[in-house]
Amino acid sequence: MKTAGFLAILLAAGTAVPAADLQPVATVEIVSPNRLDADLRQIGRALMTPGLAASLTNRLAASVGPAVAAAIDGGQPLQIHVLLDAAPAGGAGAVSAGRACLVCAFAVKGGAENLLTALKDVYGTHEKAGAVQRFLQPGPDKADAPQALYLTVVADRVLAGREEEAVRAMLARPPAAPRGAALADCALTAEIDAPACLPLAEAWLARYGDAAASLEAVKSVARFTIGLTARENAVEIRTAVRPAAGTALAAAQAAARPPPARYENVLPADALAAVAGSDLAAAGDWPAQTARLGALPGSVSAMASATDGGAAPLTRVLTGAYCAGIVQRPEDGGLAAIQIYGVSDPSEARRLIAGMLDNRASSRAGTGGLAVKPLQPRKRGETDILRCECAVGLSSPGLQPGVASLVSPFSPFGLEVAFTESDVVQVFGPPSVMDRTLDRLAAPAAAGIARSAVFTRLFPQVEVPRVTTYRVEVVRLLRALFAALPNAGGDLTALLPEGTGGIAGYSYIDGGDAVSVTRLAYDELVSVRGGVLLVGGLLANSMRAAAPAAGSPAARCAANLRRLDAAREQYALENGLREGAPAPQDKLTEYLPGGRMPACPGGGVYAIGRVGEPPRCSVPEHAIR
Repeated sequence: MKTAGFLAILLAAGTAVPAADLQPVATVEIVSPNRLDADLRQIGRALMTPGLAASLTNRLAASVGPAVAAAIDGGQPLQIHVLLDAAPAGGAGAVSAGRACLVCAFAVKGGAENLLTALKDVYGTHEKAGAVQRFLQPGPDKADAPQALYLTVVADRVLAGREEEAVRAMLARPPAAPRGAALADCALTAEIDAPACLPLAEAWLARYGDAAASLEAVKSVARFTIGLTARENAVEIRTAVRPAAGTALAAAQAAARPPPARYENVLPADALAAVAGSDLAAAGDWPAQTARLGALPGSVSAMASATDGGAAPLTRVLTGAYCAGIVQRPEDGGLAAIQIYGVSDPSEARRLIAGMLDNRASSRAGTGGLAVKPLQPRKRGETDILRCECAVGLSSPGLQPGVASLVSPFSPFGLEVAFTESDVVQVFGPPSVMDRTLDRLAAPAAAGIARSAVFTRLFPQVEVPRVTTYRVEVVRLLRALFAALPNAGGDLTALLPEGTGGIAGYSYIDGGDAVSVTRLAYDELVSVRGGVLLVGGLLANSMRAAAPAAGSPAARCAANLRRLDAAREQYALENGLREGAPAPQDKLTEYLPGGRMPACPGGGVYAIGRVGEPPRCSVPEHAIR
C-alpha cells in the first residue's frame, strides 16, 4: 500500500517528538512546484544530467498517486517548516536523535475535499480530532507502529506533518512573511532563524572542543536565507544575511562601502581569479576570509591573526578595502597570488609585517607551517619592498612530495610585500609580478573585474552599488595549475575540458541584509564535472613518486577509466541500480564530457563492468591506480 508519497518524502526526516515547546527554526519555500520543475529541467538539460531533467510533476504523481498529485496546486507556494524541540531530553543544549520534525504547507485545487478523498484511498484509517485530522496506515511489518499523517485545512492551504503537536504549533502561528525583494525571484529558498538554532549550534559545536569563535559567528547572525534559480546561461545562488543588532558583523555591514576603483581595476584582465571588496565579512576577520580566496598559508592576511594582548595588531591599521587574485605569469606559465589591502598607517603596517616575517624567519623549517628565510629588502622607485624566499616545513616527511607538488606552480616560492602611501601589496611569486602590480596600482586600467568578459556575460547589467565583486574561471585555473605540477605533461592537461563560462558574483547592502549573488555558468559546470576525476588523477600522479609519466598512455587511459567509473556510478544512482548490476554502455555517454565514449590512447578496449567494480582496459598495465 502506498504512503502519502510526496508528503511522506518531505516528512520522512521527522520522528517522534513528545509534547513540548516546538520552535520553528527554518523554512524551505518553493515558489511553486511548477516553477521549480521548470528550473530543474532547464538546469538538467544544460548540465546533461537526465536525473534533474526528469519531470518533477511525473515523479510526484508516481510517488503519491495521480489523485493526490492532482489535488496539490502546482502553481502556488509550498513551504516545509523545520521545528526543533526547545527543551530536548538531557537538559538545555543537549542533542539527541529524533528531536526535529517537519510540517509541510501547500495549496490545494478545487477545495480540500479532493485531497481528503484521495488520502482516504491511500490510508487505511481516517479520524477527526478537532481542527486536526489523522490518517493512519499499517507499517511495513505488522509489528511496526502505524504510520500517521496529521493534517489541517485553513482556507485553501493545508498543513501536514507526522507529529500532531508540530501541526498544531504551526496552526497557531501567523502566516509566514513574504520573501524579501532580494530573493523574491528565486525558485527555491531556505531561511534559517539563527537565534532559534543557537541551542542546537552550541551542542553541536561543543563536540569539537574549543568552538568559541564559531559560536560567536553564529550569534552574530539573526537570519540567513539562501535561494536558487535557473537563468538563461547559469545557475544563480543568492544569500541574504541579517546581522544581530549590536554585533561586530552589524557594525561592519553598516560601514561597508564600495572598494576604491583602483582595487577593482588593478588585477589584469586575464586574471584567473579576482575579488575586490570592503570589510563585509566580519569586523576584524575579513583578512582570513580573503586569504582563503587565493593566497597560500603564511600570507600577510593569515599572519594578521597574530595576537598582541588579545587583539590582532595589524587589523587596527587596515581600512577594510582589499582585492585578491591569482594570475598566470607570462614568462613561464607559472602562477602568482596577489593581495592588496588598504592601510591607514603605512609605517605601522610596515613595522608590524616586518616583525612577523622576522619571527617566521627565525622559526626552524621542518616543524610545520611556512618557513621564511631572512628578509631581503629592495626598493622600486620610492616604494619599499620586503622579499623573502619561503619553504614549507612539515612534521611528516612523507607529506613532502605532495605539498611540494601543490606549491610548485607558485615557484619560485617567494613572498614580496610592498608598502605604498595607502596600500600593502603582497605577492607570492617572482619580483616581475610585484613590479607589474605596482605599475597597475599607480595607473589602473579601465577594464576591471565587473568589465571582464566573464562577469559581463553572466551579468549584462548590475544596477546596485556593489561592496564586493568577484569572478573566477575554474577550468582555466585548473589547467594552469596542473600544467605546472610535476609529471603533469601537456598531453594529459589537454584532456581537461575547456571552460568558457566561469563563475562571477557581487554583494550589496539591501536594507538590513547583506546580499550576495553568484552565477555559475552551465558550460563551466559541465567542464568542471567532466574534469573532476581527471584532476584527481593528476594530483595522485603528481604526488606519487612511482606513478607513470602523466603524458604516458597508461596515465591517460587511467584518467579515461576514472571518467567511465564516475559516469557509471552516476547512472546507477539516478536509476536505482544496486551493486553488481550491469550498466548499459550506450546510456553512459550522457554523463561523459562531449557526450561520447573515450578511447584508450594505447589502442585497448574498455569493459565497463558492473556497478561497484572498476572499469577495465584490455591493455594489462592500464588500470585505475
